[in-house]
Amino acid sequence: MCGGRELQESCLDHADKAVFPLVLDGGLSSVLENSGVDLTQKLRCAEMLRSSQEAILQAHLAYLRTGADIITTASYQASILEFVESGLSEE
Repeated sequence: MCGGRELQESCLDHADKAVFPLVLDGGLSSVLENSGVDLTQKLRCAEMLRSSQEAILQAHLAYLRTGADIITTASYQASILEFVESGLSEE
């Protein structure tokens, strides 16, 4: 399994080779859905940060393997309000 340190080193190695213009990753939710992840719950990709980090990791690695210079997080729907409304506590 590819862990956090390995991903960080991969990103840094990739960034050192970057030239302009930079290539951004694509739609994370589309990649996750195409790999069979169920994103019908309220938090969508943000839920994967809690329940399926491996799916997020593999999606980011796929973007890096296909030439993305920059990958983004899946935290755009991760807010205390959204988590509480989905049944999680503020902690």
